[in-house]
Amino acid sequence: GRIPSLGFKQIDLYYFYKEGEKLGGYDAITHKRMWKHLYDKLGGNSSNTSAATCTRKHYERLLLPYERHLRKMKVVKVKKKRRRQLEKESDVKHDVEDDSKS
Repeated sequence: GRIPSLGFKQIDLYYFYKEGEKLGGYDAITHKRMWKHLYDKLGGNSSNTSAATCTRKHYERLLLPYERHLRKMKVVKVKKKRRRQLEKESDVKHDVEDDSKS
């Protein structure tokens, strides 16, 4: 496929994602109405009247699925870590109970 662009400038997807992440990700950028700010950070033409909409649509199409995937993986990782922690605590508790019965 084609390399995506904003205005006539090709988008560096890594930079686009990292700058979006610094602003808090898709939901935060949308809530704070920062799409034009992100467009400006990417070096877009300041006279573009549809800059915010174009930037948001590109992000939704190209980066939002990736952002959601990473967020989901982070939640799964935290849940697994918490489960292991609880299992360890449970094992220690059982060991202490077994020791007190002896």
